[in-house]
Amino acid sequence: MSGSNIAFKPEEARDSIKEYTGQIIATDYSEEPFDMKGAAEIKRHGKVLCLKIKADVYEKEQFEWYPPSKVKKTKWLYFIEALIQVGAMKDINPAGATDEERMKNFGQSMLGMKFKWEERECESLVKVTGGGQKKFNVLLPVEYLGKLPIEAQPQVRQTTVGEELR
Repeated sequence: MSGSNIAFKPEEARDSIKEYTGQIIATDYSEEPFDMKGAAEIKRHGKVLCLKIKADVYEKEQFEWYPPSKVKKTKWLYFIEALIQVGAMKDINPAGATDEERMKNFGQSMLGMKFKWEERECESLVKVTGGGQKKFNVLLPVEYLGKLPIEAQPQVRQTTVGEELR
């Protein structure tokens, strides 16, 4: 991976679609991340790394999927290149004996990282499965704001009328 060649060429750049500051509060590397079931017509092609991001401008957490790939101009390599460019890779540990362990450790080591994120549309991304070129929106970190403790999420407890809270 060399410099900006993997990201996108200046002539391919578009204005960002979405911009916000957000912290990675959870990660999951699986075929159905966070037990979210996709639409029946969406075919799954293996495991993906999913990030759960607490954003400063959205009430609900944001989710982004990155299917690992060794192919240039894919969402995964755009993401890796962005992590390198903002200096976050120094805080990421992809150690492990297997690909599965390395991906899980990669995701776990991202917990607490806070970034300025931008979603961009790129026309030259390669679709990992099925080949061909397709437009994709890609959420990329554009500024690394450090690794911070994750704030505890308030838990809602449901009770029935007349039941005492303990």
